[in-house]
Parts: sequence; structure tokens; C-alpha cells
Amino acid sequence: MITGTRLTILLALLGIAPSTLAAQEVIPIGEDPTCDTCQAELIPVVQLGSLDDPAGFAPVIQIARNSEGEYVVSSGTFDGELFVYGGNGELLHTVGRRGEGPGEFRRLQLLDFDAQDSLHAVEASGPRHSVFGPDFSFVRTVQMQTRTMAMRIEDSGAVFAVAPTSTDDGSYALQRISPDGTRLAAFDPMDPEARGPAAMGRNITIDPAGRRWSIGMADYRLKQWAEDGHLIRVLEAHRDWISESIPMRLERDQPPPGQVAGLEADETGLLWVFAAVPDANWAPPSPQRRPSPGTMYDTIVEVIDPVTGSLIARSTFDYLVVPFDAGRAYSMVEESLGDLRVQIWSLKVTGR
Repeated sequence: MITGTRLTILLALLGIAPSTLAAQEVIPIGEDPTCDTCQAELIPVVQLGSLDDPAGFAPVIQIARNSEGEYVVSSGTFDGELFVYGGNGELLHTVGRRGEGPGEFRRLQLLDFDAQDSLHAVEASGPRHSVFGPDFSFVRTVQMQTRTMAMRIEDSGAVFAVAPTSTDDGSYALQRISPDGTRLAAFDPMDPEARGPAAMGRNITIDPAGRRWSIGMADYRLKQWAEDGHLIRVLEAHRDWISESIPMRLERDQPPPGQVAGLEADETGLLWVFAAVPDANWAPPSPQRRPSPGTMYDTIVEVIDPVTGSLIARSTFDYLVVPFDAGRAYSMVEESLGDLRVQIWSLKVTGR
């Protein structure tokens, strides 16, 4: 349930198109935090993975957490299976296998749990939506009428998704999709002539009250959406560490563009905006080494009060952090032998 788009949340390099907000009141988010004593903190919870763990994580993963505190991970390094970890970080079992049949996978899966603790796995940039019961037994597969880049499951079972589409009324970045895979609403208009990374990308979340939120990757506008796709509110900020445009591809000898990399709500309803910015010590990688998001980016986190639109706190972390669940985020930790572990963090505002 990570909020990035395409197969990775960062390196897919998607953005947004400026769109139809002319008639909508825009609430500005201030430059400076309104709480002088507040800090946005990441509290370590657990690490997933060990030397005995066969998973072998990729630098960017998809992850979800159920009400029992178990974590399910999908990674490009083990396509075909989902790895389930206990709250203590130990591998419990796997779900699925490689293939095209019921309960089988052939690519990275977008993950989320619904209100009944059933696991939803939607193939990244694909139409297959698989559902597993709370005991991880296979329930059904639905062929959705769209390709999905990021998603969250609503309490009703509907899918709130980044799923760019064209209709008779225009082109849209977001959809609500029924449990049977049909479209309920398409919204957040895009410029149909737009090309490249500024065309489609969004980060999305659903807060504890069930409110749907989105934000662009290169446009700091928090938008709240109604069930029918009506735009309810817009909270807007201007930050010089967010690039105005995102190139089609990264150049190895150029710092990566700053971009919004994630959006999450904590258990109190505050919105956390995660921006990936070039690492303070960034240097071009050697030709022999593939660039890693963990070494390319630092993370700036801003916490927003959605009621007032005020900036509560801002913190910077010298590693890449990606949110994935209410009050939860992850980062990748490289061990001495080069193996990657998943560090789970809880989100907390202190000093308020």
C-alpha cells in the first residue's frame, strides 16, 4: 500500500498536470511551522529480514500491515510470492506462487488490508486484483477495467486508485473502482496533451475518518475528494526543494529531482507529506554500481493539520523514508554483506 506510482514510488518519475482548481478555494500552507516545539519523529518499531530469510529485498518494495501487527511484503526480487512477517520481524510464511492462475502472481503487487483484515493484492500497472482472507487463504481474483499505479481499499471495499484513464468527458488521474472491478468515478482531470513524468503521478491516502486525499509528485497540492469524485478542499504549499518538472529519465551525473514521494495520515488524522530530495552528500555513482534510492535521497517530512491547513512540524532525515500505512513508514537498511533489511517506523509528533 505504498503511495507511489508504477513499479517504484520514486524512480518511475511521474508527476501531475496543473488542473481544474480555478473555482475551488485554495488554503495556503505556511512556510514555517506554527508549533515551535513540535517535531516530526520516526520511532523504530522492528526490522524485517535476517540472514536466514530467503526473501532478498529490492531497494523499493510494497508493504502492508494488518490489525494483528503482521507485515506482508512484495518485492521485485521474489515475484510470485508475498512474504509475511510477524510483529517481531520473523518470517512466518509466504502467500502465492509464480503464475497466472488464481492466487498466483507474475509481478510486483500493490498491497492493502481492508476493514475485515482481508489482504488485497493488485498487480502494479496491471488489471488483476487478488483477495485473500484474514488467514491468507485465496478468495477471488477480479479483472479490473484499468491499470493501477497505487491504491487504497476503502471501508466499503471500493478501491481508491491512481489509475489514469480517458473517458468521453476527458482524461483523469484518479478512480474509485467497485469490488467487482467496474469504475465508480473518474476524477482529478489531466491535460490530455501532456506527456512525460508530469502527466499522471499522484500519492494517495485515506485518513482514519475515511477521507480520501491525494497530492502530486511535483505539485504540492493536497486535495480532499468526495465519494463521487467531487473536489472538497485544496491545501497548497510552495517549496523550493520540490522540482517544478521531473525529467523522463535520470542522468547519472545529475542530482535527482526533489519530489513528493509519499502521503500518509497518522492515527490522529494529521497528514504527513514525505518529499524525496537529493542526498546532502550526493555524488554521481560509479559506472559499475547501479544507483540506489537509499543513497540518492534524503527525506523532508512535513506534518499538516487538515482542518486548519497549518504546518505543524518539519523534519529532515538523511535516508529515504516511504509511508505505507496509518502512522507507519519504512526505510531500507543495508547490512555489511550488502543484504537489505526493512526498517519499520511509527510516525509521531512530539512537543505538541
